[in-house]
Amino acid sequence: MRGLKLARDIAVTVAILIVFYFAILGILWLTFGVSTPFMAVRSNSMKHTDNSWREYLLSKGIDPSSFPFQDGFERGDLLIVRKVPQSEISVGDVIIYKRSYQEIPIVHRVIGMVKKNDEVWYVTKGDANSGPDNPVAFSEVVGKAIFMIPKIGYPFLWVAGE
Repeated sequence: MRGLKLARDIAVTVAILIVFYFAILGILWLTFGVSTPFMAVRSNSMKHTDNSWREYLLSKGIDPSSFPFQDGFERGDLLIVRKVPQSEISVGDVIIYKRSYQEIPIVHRVIGMVKKNDEVWYVTKGDANSGPDNPVAFSEVVGKAIFMIPKIGYPFLWVAGE
């Protein structure tokens, strides 16, 4: 009898935890508009080791002084991501995008916008990279980075086997 009660208590606890887990995920999805509002940074393409990222932008006539994430971020940092309308993405913002042929989303800064077939595309660049990426369509944008927590992303990378 005690064994049955213990098994039932464990089953009820697990069921409650599962419901709680999915309720939290639902709330996060409704709040941030993306299925995964937390993203661990997987590369150092946005790591600032010097002022070259700033100098690159200044050489292109772009003043980065008011850009978010002035200190960049690096592998293992955790980003809070929010889905935003196209009108809320501007030069200097850090976006997360995923192309159909890529498994892992990319986190880079918007350094320009171009018009292609009556659609706005984003020119992005990792702050630590030497040059820009191919333009990104809005349909490929997962979201915009709105906050960063240093080093907290390592457990996510470990679970993903990275």
